[in-house]
Order: sequence, then C-alpha cells, then structure tokens
Amino acid sequence: MSKGATMDDILPCPFCGAKAAKHEKGKGASWYPTIHCVNWCCEIGGTGGTRDLMRADALKRWNTRSAAAPAAQADAAPSEPVAWMTLDRDTRKPVMAVLSLTDIDCDICEELTIPLYAAPPAAATAPLTDAARDVLAERQRQVTAEGWTPAHDDEHTESEIALAAACYAMAAGGYAKGQTPPNWPWSLSWWKPAYGRRDLIKAGALILAESERIDRAAIAASADKETDCA
Repeated sequence: MSKGATMDDILPCPFCGAKAAKHEKGKGASWYPTIHCVNWCCEIGGTGGTRDLMRADALKRWNTRSAAAPAAQADAAPSEPVAWMTLDRDTRKPVMAVLSLTDIDCDICEELTIPLYAAPPAAATAPLTDAARDVLAERQRQVTAEGWTPAHDDEHTESEIALAAACYAMAAGGYAKGQTPPNWPWSLSWWKPAYGRRDLIKAGALILAESERIDRAAIAASADKETDCA
C-alpha cells in the first residue's frame, strides 16, 4: 500500500494503473462484493461471515496485492503477450486461455480478453571466453577422438580421472618437468604433457569429465534406492 493510503482507499490497478471501483453482484445467497479496475484487467472478491466482512476482505486483498505488484511489474516489463485470457460476458470471470486471438470467437470484444505475459527473459549471459571454449572442445575431442565416452568414464570409480587432471595441472606449473608424476593413474604412454596452457585445458576437460561422472553415479544410486524402496 502506498504511503498515506488507508484500507478505505482503493488503490489503482497494479497491472494497468487504472482506477478501481467496488461492485456488488448477485442477490441473496449468491451475493458477493468485488473490486476491479475500469479496464477489467483483474477482479478480486471477498469472503467473510457478513456482507461488511466480505466487503472489507475484498478491499484488503485488492490493496495488499496492489501494493506489491507494481515493483514486480516494472521488473518484468514484458513487450508482447504470449496468450490471452477470455472473460465471461456477464460475470467478467476468467473462462479460457488461448494462444492466439484468432482462436477467440468473433463476437468476443476486446474488453473481454486479458493479455498474458511471460516471465521476464533471463539475464543475458556473458559469452564464453577462449579458455572455456577450449576446455569444452578438448572434452569433446576426448570423447570423439580418444573414445573416453561417459560409459568409459563410469568405469573409473577410483578417482583416476581427477588424479589425471591434477597431474596435468601440476605439469602446467612446471612440476617435475620431464618426469611422470607418481600419482599418474594410467599407463606412462598416456602421459603427454605440454608444460603450459595446453595442460590446463586438458586438466579442465578432465575435471569436467570427473564431475559429470560423479553426477551420473549419484543419479544412478538414487534410482537404485527408489527401486529398493518400491
């Protein structure tokens, strides 16, 4: 609720900014109070044990919702609707959502449709750096050229891939140049350091492969647990 407003004030529509007004519909047991804006962007009713309580509840719900909505609306700032909600001609209550205005009967006028907007687009992500692209390309090369597929990696359950990554990272720093690290997990014929950036790219690709292997193992273990409990 805006500063200085009271619950007796009807705040503007949080969606279109138009003025809102109180209305009462129906008779007898079907009577109910509502508040909606002049553009019929939305409508809120009230509940309670008496008519006064129902009116007060409708006003409170409208003003409470109205107080928070403008900020969210400003953040979203959508430009084009992704669908439309049709309203009943008499009750002005939602009837059906459609993806195109061509799906609406010709006799439904514009005031009986409400545009629906998608959530704001995700924030633009920064482009990949050369290093990130090289790591991903190396990982792809390891799969296609070397045959180190996910199925192949899943066989290495003793952290061999992580150890290989560590060895290449040390080689990039000049550690034990000309020697095979003592914790190299595989055949010496597979140890091919370059002692520079290339080793870091290999290490990054191996770290990615090991992380993916760990994730797959966790998913498989979870699935097995669910099967045992079934």
